[in-house]
Amino acid sequence: MYINTDPTMRLVRAFEENAGNNGHQSLVKGSIKHSEEMGITLQLECPEPTCSDMKGNKVSEKNLKNILKMAVREERKDKVRNENWQGKLIRSRWEDEQLDQQGCFAWLRSWKDAPTHTIAGMMELYEQLTPNKLYTSCKTRTTQGDDVTCRMCGKAPESLAHV
Repeated sequence: MYINTDPTMRLVRAFEENAGNNGHQSLVKGSIKHSEEMGITLQLECPEPTCSDMKGNKVSEKNLKNILKMAVREERKDKVRNENWQGKLIRSRWEDEQLDQQGCFAWLRSWKDAPTHTIAGMMELYEQLTPNKLYTSCKTRTTQGDDVTCRMCGKAPESLAHV
């Protein structure tokens, strides 16, 4: 909106700026606020808007996209870290240095037409929703009794991480 010098875009710009000044919702105000939350400062001036990071360095359009992707990724990671039940396995995967951090779902990139039930099954594994004794006893409460010991070794609680 700020790069384009077309007269119609000038009207759109003026409308958005006026809406922001009058206290209404505005794309401009929303964009500036959202970028500040992501650690980026926008200087929206026509015809050359600029963008800089927290240190004051100019950010190119390509780098801006990468910075925003990383910020969204970190926001999602924080959300998963705060999950008590479902985030536990994924958190332990992030913390395990022996696992390839980039390859967690790399198989989806190479298997473009993967069946949805396969993807759903893998998500059940990662979200710890696969039925096991600990899950059915503590989470769904569908089993009677308190016996959650592993059916294979009989020593530890039967959780997805243990299995």
